[in-house]
Formats: sequence, structure tokens, C-alpha cells
Amino acid sequence: MIMNASIWIGLAGSAMLFAGCGSASAAADIPVSDDVCLPGPASPGDVCQSPPLEPDTAQPCDCDPVRLSDLMVGDGCSDEMVRVADYCIDRYEASVWDDRQCDGLGTQFGVGEVDNYPASWPVTGQYSDEADALYACSITGVRPSGWTTYFRAVAACAESGKRLCTNQQWQIAALGTPDSVDACPVGTGEAVETDSYATTCRSRWGVVGMVGNMQEWTADWVINGVAWYDGATQETAGAAAVPAEWPAFVGTDDRVRGVNGNAFAGVTPEFGFFNGLPSVLMRSGSYSQTTHAGALYLNANNSPVVAFRSGGFRCCATPWTLSGAWLR
Repeated sequence: MIMNASIWIGLAGSAMLFAGCGSASAAADIPVSDDVCLPGPASPGDVCQSPPLEPDTAQPCDCDPVRLSDLMVGDGCSDEMVRVADYCIDRYEASVWDDRQCDGLGTQFGVGEVDNYPASWPVTGQYSDEADALYACSITGVRPSGWTTYFRAVAACAESGKRLCTNQQWQIAALGTPDSVDACPVGTGEAVETDSYATTCRSRWGVVGMVGNMQEWTADWVINGVAWYDGATQETAGAAAVPAEWPAFVGTDDRVRGVNGNAFAGVTPEFGFFNGLPSVLMRSGSYSQTTHAGALYLNANNSPVVAFRSGGFRCCATPWTLSGAWLR
């Protein structure tokens, strides 16, 4: 979409220069600088130009000229995110709120004993135009939100100008996270606040809580097969149906589940196993697990339309987004 601010905001989270803004005397100089316009009172003589940036396209500019570089933040990631390789990832697991300011003062969803998301945010992702926006916040001092389906996670990230992380992005961001029941929130019996283990459960990049607390949705879907905990099918499916362990030389007992399994769908406890559904890769393990959680934990048991208490996520984005709120 094209904004009055003369900036086009890409869905992937990147800001692209759409029009230059400079003084009238400089309008004939092509190309113009990387100045951009933000809504506000115009200064006398300011002009905006639109592609193809020819001198005769200059028009009065109703804005305050601001250099694009002044809108960028440090390494290109906003404060609640961490720069990893060529992308940004939320520092903390997501909490879902009705307040885009992410100041913890609004209403949080997904932290109770039951699914309390609004009816306009169904597990299927079929959101109406009238649905209120919910936002994925990476903040401290709160428990991360559960009861998120894949579709809810995708939507909350999108409303926040971000996207769900791919499995590869998640794995890279988790590098260096301790695989330890003492360092990370595993075996705690319930979710803890996002920064409870901030000093010990950190990756080499400074991403917090990549082991335990909440299982985290990724963007990647896989093909499924036979459920490992279905006793009748285990008798005929053999080793392919049981939980898999990494080979001993990997040096971890993080568990791989459901790569050959069918998928859960529904909201716990009213959910079931369904053949023929895709599965979505989930990572981290959760607070209910102990040594089986870890940076190599992978769960492919869940379809994109299952919601459970420990089902969480975090978002990723492309660096060099605008430091201000995403314009809609």
C-alpha cells in the first residue's frame, strides 16, 4: 500500500523507499537523497516526487522531511528483537494482546486454563473483516501466550508487522542455548514469565527461552503418517510409529515426534487425531517436559488447527523496518 508518508511497507517487514522528499531547489537533481516524508506540517518549499522521479513530477509535500537512516534502529532490528544473521527474531516468546503498544496494559489472551481468544479469532484462521486486531508482543514480566494455532500465530505476527519464523531461522537463533533443566524453563509444571531465565537460557545471539516454556510454531509444514501413541497402529507400523531419539553421537536425548505420525486438530481437551492433514513443525519443547526438551526438539504431531495450553510462538522480521509503529 502507498502511504501519505511516501513509504511503501512490504508484508515481509521491509521498508522500501517509494518517493524522495527534498527542497524545491533540489527537485531537478536526480536521484534525490534518501529523505522520506512523515505525516505532518510541511515546511515552505518542500516537495515530494513519485517514480519515475522526473523534475516535472515534483508536487508540494505535506510532511516533515526525515532521513530514512534516522528511522532505522541500530542493527536494523527493533528493541524487542535480536539480530541473527540476516533477519530479526523476537527476543522473548510471544504474548498476544489487543494493544499494539505492547506495554502490558491491554488484555492478554492465551494465558488461562482454557482457550480465551475472541470468537473472531477461530482456530481455522478464517478471520472476518470486523475482527479486532491482536498483536504478538515480545516483552518481559508476562507469561507467554498459549492456545495459539498456527493460524493465530501467523495472524498475530502479521498484525505486528512481522512473520512467523521458519524452522531454519528458529534453529539458527537457538544456537548456543543450554540443554539443561537448570538453565531453562523445563519441568516447571507451568509456563513462567518470558524473562524468568533470561540470564541462563540464552542463545549465543541473546535470544531468550529457546528451550522449554512453550512449544513454538514455525512456518514450515510437513507430510504426516502414523501416530506414535496409537497402540493399534504401532503393532503394524513398527519402529516408524514410536518416538525417535537422535543418534548417540549427537549427544542429546531431545525427542523427535510425529515425523511419521498423523496430526492433532481441535482445541484441547476436545481434539483428536486426523489422517491426511499436514503437520506444522514445532520446536523447543515445553514446561511439562524435562530432558526431552531442547534446541533439537522437534514435534510434527500437530496440524495447523490445533490449540493447546503450551502452544506458543515467536516472530521474525526483515531488518531495517521503520522504528515507529507499522502504518496500516
